[in-house]
Amino acid sequence: RVVVVGNSHCTGSWDPVKSPLALKTCPDSYPLWKGGAELSIAGSELEFKFVVCHDGGSARWESVANRKLMLQKESSLVLKASFDRQGEKLEGPNLPSAGYAAPAQRE
Repeated sequence: RVVVVGNSHCTGSWDPVKSPLALKTCPDSYPLWKGGAELSIAGSELEFKFVVCHDGGSARWESVANRKLMLQKESSLVLKASFDRQGEKLEGPNLPSAGYAAPAQRE
């Protein structure tokens, strides 16, 4: 099981067990994993990581810095990213000029 875990209740508040945002794959699309969620945190910065949860309770967290995304307005977006690699890409209507979301500046 792969989940998105982050600083919002929408992503489990940094607890993989509580994250409702699970990603799924199938034999035809592997290694591509997909998931979706309605995030009601417009105007906030979302920090998150991908976490692989194993049976028995162990988890493998990404070792890269927290991913950051500034959510400015409600919109339908697609985030493309690779596990343990920085450089996520956003796709969606009117991006980036409308300012619906943008990767936040890294420190």
